[in-house]
Amino acid sequence: CFLATEPRRANTPYALSHCVGVVGANAVTRYDAVASVEAGFAGEELTALWPHKDGWALTERYAFPFMHVFCAVRRG
Repeated sequence: CFLATEPRRANTPYALSHCVGVVGANAVTRYDAVASVEAGFAGEELTALWPHKDGWALTERYAFPFMHVFCAVRRG
């Protein structure tokens, strides 16, 4: 089993990433929040990159409120 979560690349997470300073985040964290969303995933991008899809059950989806989840489970 392989499980990954990343910030979702979408408008709402992007807008909220610019607001982390409100909760006291320092300059490095404010930069990283925005960069992480810009580098995040959307749709089925990870599924498309997964090598040798045969034998794997792949799931990729949005997870409220701003995460992207990818799960790969070996069948059999």
